[in-house]
Amino acid sequence: MKTIIELITDEIKNVFTECGYDEAYAKVTVSNRPDLCEFQCNGAMAAAKAYKKAPFMIADEVVAKLTDNKMFSKIESVKPGFIIYVRIIWLDILMRCLKQRSLDILMLIRKRLLL
Repeated sequence: MKTIIELITDEIKNVFTECGYDEAYAKVTVSNRPDLCEFQCNGAMAAAKAYKKAPFMIADEVVAKLTDNKMFSKIESVKPGFIIYVRIIWLDILMRCLKQRSLDILMLIRKRLLL
């Protein structure tokens, strides 16, 4: 049984790995700017130092591979690249939850939609 953040993190981890970066940088958190987005990933900044690349280059590369992902209605890199803003499609998450029969995730979605 996975949480919404874990489902999003799994998608982001796959792309970080596909781009040649350690999946440890793909940590997703609830946004500290809810007026802009729901979730964020700040891993590009830490990865920049390790891979000797500008953070926005890493974030742009990851986002480019996620733009066609059906989980996200909007995903973008914001310069200098330390944050990847994510807006998820709730219905897709709901369908994944139903497939996994995960009542905990359904309750989180319900709570989020009622707020």
